[in-house]
Amino acid sequence: MSKLNRIVIVSAIALLSLSGEVSIAKEGRQKTERKPNLECIADTARETIRDLINYPGAYESGYQQGTRTRMRSGNFQPPANGEFGRGYTDGYYLKPYAGQGTTVSTYNKVKCGCRTRILKDAVFDEEIEASCKVDREEIPSASSDAYNPSAYTDGYLEGIRSKTKRETYQARFAGGEFARGFEDGYFGRRSTGQRYTELPVKDYKCKCRLIIKHNDVDAAP
Repeated sequence: MSKLNRIVIVSAIALLSLSGEVSIAKEGRQKTERKPNLECIADTARETIRDLINYPGAYESGYQQGTRTRMRSGNFQPPANGEFGRGYTDGYYLKPYAGQGTTVSTYNKVKCGCRTRILKDAVFDEEIEASCKVDREEIPSASSDAYNPSAYTDGYLEGIRSKTKRETYQARFAGGEFARGFEDGYFGRRSTGQRYTELPVKDYKCKCRLIIKHNDVDAAP
């Protein structure tokens, strides 16, 4: 074996040995690496507030107030919108009493916040910056089949389909606007549209998303 070949073989062995040491070092680093103990906790402040314009009976109260204002020769001063304002307007101008159209009893006022900590990562001598991003997620709430915003239309179309299939008429157990629409559709009456709607009470859930930033710290000279 020539001297040149011996040098090439020795160099290759040295390179293999070095790469093996690097792999072992990487494996050792992976084993020692650990996740820092960071916290990101959601703070929730919830307040249930009574709806002042669409509460049950709002149209009637507004209608009475509008009528009294008209009888006293008072100027028309439209209050807030919603069922109360609609009733006030109808009462002031002496329109026929139409009744409540939409009802919202209460709604939830939710404020979200987060708490976090900044810790020191001793393994790589890095400063770990932890911050939280606040997310407010709406919780789906089931709406009433009888009084949801499309109840009458859904019932009306179902009534037409039932009549087309020559099914025996059966009143719908859901009741409310859905049952009224079903009856009108089944018997071929003119659609009168939705009269009364109940909106579901919205609620929210606070969530915090953890954001981690590693800032390298220069080694001391």
